[in-house]
Amino acid sequence: MDSGGNMQSNEERNAEKQMDNYLKSIGLHRKKIAKDGSCLFRAVAEQVLHCQSLHTEVRAKCVEFLKQNRDSYEAFIEGDFDEYLCKLQDPQQWVGEVEINALAVMYKRDFVIFQEPGKAAVRITDNNFKDKVRPTTS
Repeated sequence: MDSGGNMQSNEERNAEKQMDNYLKSIGLHRKKIAKDGSCLFRAVAEQVLHCQSLHTEVRAKCVEFLKQNRDSYEAFIEGDFDEYLCKLQDPQQWVGEVEINALAVMYKRDFVIFQEPGKAAVRITDNNFKDKVRPTTS
């Protein structure tokens, strides 16, 4: 256990340190974000609104955006769209590509993810927006 009470292997700590060093070398840094169902919304809240605690607001706006743009997103959802929207309101509900694409359009920011130290970021959305959201996978 580390001093924060978290169970983390030496391998995980080493991987995080390597990622931190790589990000620093390219002028970026990693902020700690809880690894839960709201992590995507926390990252967006941090980078767009400059406050992670606004993640519930970002999630609610995403749900509303998806409702208003049902025609564009419904085909990408398995099952009933209204049921999906209801589940999406739960802060512990994990999300994925549909929500990332909606958030990119909502905030006019493309998503790039750093997956490995020393490797270029992977473009998750490609809308040619000038600004980016840059979560890491570590």
